[in-house]
Amino acid sequence: MSALARPCDPLVQPCGTPIGSAQHRQLRSGLVSAGVLSVLVGGLVLAIPGLGAVGHRVGHAHWAWVALGGALELASCLGYVLAFQGIFVEVPRRFGMMVAAAEQAFGAVVPVGGAGGIAAGGWLLSRAGMSLRAIGQRSAVLFLFTSATNVLALVVAGVGLAIGLFAGPRAFLLSAVPAAVGLAVLLLFVILAVRARSLDRDQGRSSLAARALRLTAGASAETLGAIRRPGGRLALGATAFLLCDVAVLWLAIHSLGYDVPVGPLLLAYLIGYLANAVPIPGGVGVLDGGLAGALILYHVPPPVALSGVLIYHCLALWIPALSGTLGFVAAQRQISSGAVRIEAPPARAVP
Repeated sequence: MSALARPCDPLVQPCGTPIGSAQHRQLRSGLVSAGVLSVLVGGLVLAIPGLGAVGHRVGHAHWAWVALGGALELASCLGYVLAFQGIFVEVPRRFGMMVAAAEQAFGAVVPVGGAGGIAAGGWLLSRAGMSLRAIGQRSAVLFLFTSATNVLALVVAGVGLAIGLFAGPRAFLLSAVPAAVGLAVLLLFVILAVRARSLDRDQGRSSLAARALRLTAGASAETLGAIRRPGGRLALGATAFLLCDVAVLWLAIHSLGYDVPVGPLLLAYLIGYLANAVPIPGGVGVLDGGLAGALILYHVPPPVALSGVLIYHCLALWIPALSGTLGFVAAQRQISSGAVRIEAPPARAVP
């Protein structure tokens, strides 16, 4: 693809570098690395004698359920698109769908967690004319909203398991502790949102920690404002983004002839995904270990847990990665042709 013709901007990229080439290389490198690591993990499963049961289970999975899981993974991707459009309301819907898909591709394969996706989406939006400050504010709100959805699900699953609403182990460490941690995080979020105005007035403290606290509090307040805004696109999108992906994990395990109750499945999913903070392309290996370990903690047999996670991760990695790569290429073409130009409202006017 030809580079965009634009004067050199050293704040966006080094002078002399074709616009978009760094992003293309980053995405291509992530896809190749994730592919190589996936092949290596598959080879290890087949080669290690003790993991023979895992390979056997995967080979004899009911693939109709796996195909349904693939459809639900696409639904999860569309959920993120809805949430994105609910925050970036000034972005044309078709272009916003491309950017949101591109964010998921970078987030899936670039080994810097979700930051890679946010950076890629911000780069595309800035090329389309949106101010960096507006991009940063809205990206922070989107990140906090989707994170708050995850934490709320953690609280609901933990409390439900602790009081017997959900089936599964009722051990204190497996139910009440995750719920308490989630409640503490939500409480901190609300406190920061309530105190955002007073912290914003306190400009005397200019340390890095004080500035970070003010920015976080402001983003928290804007997130609460987005929650109160009429219209359910944002909430529907964030909920579908999470729950459809959890359902893919359930279907992957169900395809092996084993069912996990809702409460333990949610808790294992949310706890296991903490392993994705390790900077490995696609989370290959580390996410599999984190999810399988969490499922085993909630009494899922080890061969079933690892087999189900391998099937799930194949869907959760490659469907967003490949569809998002198409979105990234399409968004680049839209920008280079001049077909999209974003006229953003003032940076502080978060919808």
